[in-house]
Amino acid sequence: MKNKTINLTDLMDMKIHDVIKVQHGVQAVRVPGGWIYYSQTTVDSNLVQTFVPEPIQIDYSDRILKQYKKGIEDIVKYEIVLGLVFLSIYFLLK
Repeated sequence: MKNKTINLTDLMDMKIHDVIKVQHGVQAVRVPGGWIYYSQTTVDSNLVQTFVPEPIQIDYSDRILKQYKKGIEDIVKYEIVLGLVFLSIYFLLK
C-alpha cells in the first residue's frame, strides 16, 4: 500500500488491486471499472465502502455522429418497409 495522500495522478496510475490512502482513515482499492473507497468506523468497527466508477470519455467526433445518424436512417427505412408489408397483408386478408 502506498503511504501518502492521494492526488489525481496517483489515482489514475493505479493498477488493479493497488490500494492507496485517500485521507485519514479512508483508502481506495483499484478494481475493474473504477475504485472502491472504504474505511473502518471507530464506533462499531463496521467497514463502510463505496464503488466509484471510472469516468468514460464519449467520442462525439464526426465519425460517431455519422454512424448514429446512419443507424437512425436505417431504422426509419425498415419501419417504412414493415409498414408497407403489414398494409399489404391487411388488404390481402380483407
